[in-house]
Amino acid sequence: MPGLEILLDLPSICIAHDHCNQWLYVDWKGEQNESSIWVGRQQLVEWLRRTKCQKMLNDNSNLEGPWQEAFQWLDEAFFQTLADASLHYLAWVYSPNYLSRSVIDDALSCISKPMVVSFEDVASAYTWLSESVRPYQVNNLIQ
Repeated sequence: MPGLEILLDLPSICIAHDHCNQWLYVDWKGEQNESSIWVGRQQLVEWLRRTKCQKMLNDNSNLEGPWQEAFQWLDEAFFQTLADASLHYLAWVYSPNYLSRSVIDDALSCISKPMVVSFEDVASAYTWLSESVRPYQVNNLIQ
């Protein structure tokens, strides 16, 4: 994607700042384990705080295998931490693994903030985040 500045690129996660849209793009890659999820989670929060992005596109389309450990870190407290770090809108792209999808759906059903909407593909998530949630809407909702 043009306009992306890579902030972190590890074998398990890539975090980039989309300057054109003013959001973080997070690409989870390969097989995940407790350690890679923990590192990714910490880095995600750190980069949200540094960039003060209010929107994020979380891409799980490059994950391999079921992501059963995800449920352990997808709790309300983690999403509250994301919200406290400035996040208001999160577009979540499903993993191709069906079992991972059900884990994600269960976790996301309990979240009140930030606003999280899940998608089958990156293009749909990109469209929602860029067209449905405009910067002036974010600023008006915060006030």
